[in-house]
Amino acid sequence: MYGAADLALVRVCVAFGMFGIAAAMDMKRRHVDDRLWMAFGAVAAVLYFFDFARMDIPIVALSMGLGGAASYLLYRTGLFGGADALALAVFAAILPSYDGRLVLEGISAKEAHSLSPLALLSNAAVLSFAHLVINIVKNARYRARHPSALFAGMEGETAARKALAVMLGHHSNGSGFAFLMEKNCGGVRKFDFSLKPAEDTPFESRVGVWVMPGIPFLVYMLAGLVAMVFIGDLARVFLSAFAGAF
Repeated sequence: MYGAADLALVRVCVAFGMFGIAAAMDMKRRHVDDRLWMAFGAVAAVLYFFDFARMDIPIVALSMGLGGAASYLLYRTGLFGGADALALAVFAAILPSYDGRLVLEGISAKEAHSLSPLALLSNAAVLSFAHLVINIVKNARYRARHPSALFAGMEGETAARKALAVMLGHHSNGSGFAFLMEKNCGGVRKFDFSLKPAEDTPFESRVGVWVMPGIPFLVYMLAGLVAMVFIGDLARVFLSAFAGAF
């Protein structure tokens, strides 16, 4: 007979397998085959056959409901692509709850989060801020090579909008997966920070225009899963550390 800990470990491993494959596809093509979600959704259904009697049904229902709702809302607002939304929904079915007991022995209640989809989403969001640093570094290097060209044609923009542009995007070199982050308003170039649905917006291939990178969020979701299993809820960990410093 399988114990609860054994099945919990199986669920964690299945989640790692799903996000590992999906992240590799996302990095390479910014597209994930829908058959992947169907396959892992079927695996999730099989797992419930083995441990349904031992599961906390209200917590599982709440977790899957919140995971599905968050997936839909983030997709509808354009913050998520279809693959990101499906990944979170299927993950909620694979690992609806996680208390940290497999790895995080002695973890405090503040650092664990029993609703796995929310913990994963929170961790991925925290880790995705690394992209802001990447953009800032790219723009600093561009300015060092071309001192007067960084905001050429954008002189009418405010300092605040220029600072936001430096964090959210960079000058295009014509390659990679990125969306246009500027628009022409009566012959005047202006930054365009509006959300663009990844499903319907083509990638920008022109050189020298401002672009917003198409973040491979499944990579951050994989990293968020690693953090959830081995560290806990990063937002809670950081807030606990900050509160303890004062």
